Amino acid sequence: MSFGNSIIFPFPAVQYIPLPVATLAQGVLDRLNAKTNAPLIIGADDIQKWRFVLERDFGLKLPEVTTRNSFPLLALNCQVAEVKYRSFYVTMIGKALPNRYHFFEIPRRYFYKHKLFFELYDQTTAQRIARYSLFN
Repeated sequence: MSFGNSIIFPFPAVQYIPLPVATLAQGVLDRLNAKTNAPLIIGADDIQKWRFVLERDFGLKLPEVTTRNSFPLLALNCQVAEVKYRSFYVTMIGKALPNRYHFFEIPRRYFYKHKLFFELYDQTTAQRIARYSLFN
């Protein structure tokens, strides 16, 4: 038995690890930016690489502190409500929210693969909103 939507979760529910979403910051982007108005997911070390651009182009100052052994993620123009992990895939459910951001973390200890692929799906329509890949 799946989690209800076989498009998003094609495998039986017992094969997924539910991960808690710990919100660190969220809100409205101070500067609207026509360059990037599509939903975007940025994770882990890439957040550090983007800090200058995020502050310059969006007026977004993210907190420096994250919990030890956590995996930080930034969702631009979208919000994440739930996360489930299986093998190489981190599947997220949420919604597109133009001109908003959601900075959160999930526990890193459950990841048993180094190469991860993140996908965010709309909670109502099951349409893919954004994706991000991490290859260490």
